[in-house]
Amino acid sequence: MKSNDPNERLMAETRRFAHDLRGPVLALQSVLKAQSSGGGGAEYNDILEQSTERLLQMSQDLLRVFKTPSYPNPSNKRELISIVFLRRILRKSLQEFLLFNSHSQTKICFKDFTKIQMHHDHSHSGKQSVIVACKTDLERIFLNLLTNSFEACEERLNSKVLVTSYIDEQSLKIEIQDNGCGMSDDEIGLALDGISSKTNGNGIGLSSAISTLDEWGARLDVESQKGMGTTVIFSFPMEHQTIN
Repeated sequence: MKSNDPNERLMAETRRFAHDLRGPVLALQSVLKAQSSGGGGAEYNDILEQSTERLLQMSQDLLRVFKTPSYPNPSNKRELISIVFLRRILRKSLQEFLLFNSHSQTKICFKDFTKIQMHHDHSHSGKQSVIVACKTDLERIFLNLLTNSFEACEERLNSKVLVTSYIDEQSLKIEIQDNGCGMSDDEIGLALDGISSKTNGNGIGLSSAISTLDEWGARLDVESQKGMGTTVIFSFPMEHQTIN
């Protein structure tokens, strides 16, 4: 449960900022490295834009909490995101992740079934399917949990991560499944409480994701078995809006 104490909120946001800073900084380092070696291209420009946008949003959120402790939680930011745009976010985030993890032996696969399902859904003709979320926070959460999956696969043979998006009744589902080290029930419980079982982990990523998704009316579930792997499931209620 979130605390209403301003000092505790400030500490929590500062801790989250420090945790989430790694992703965009590593991405920027990859862009600079590619440019210094004469590489780069349009995909690196996209990564540069995404990373600087996330850094700017993170710094603005933290400044608001410093200036006005009673300011609503940054994760309360909400916007309507179409399923089409969400697919674009996922693909760009995966592209960014793969570029600065090109050294990894872990295979990654993205299976997107939402386009097929939407094509055959005529029950909301003239409307578009949307979810409630925040673009920058969604990118942050997705990359953090994708990083968790890759780290869980380190030093394992034939390791792989499968990202799947699909529509289940009136919910959009995104799954990140790995065949890494997995977690016991006790370790899952600790992770959900913000305590990491990893040697260099801090437990912020998963608990922060659950808290943020909850404020969007979405949810995040974790299924895992020790030694077998982990599946993280995002569930977003879908709305249907008339196209202007």
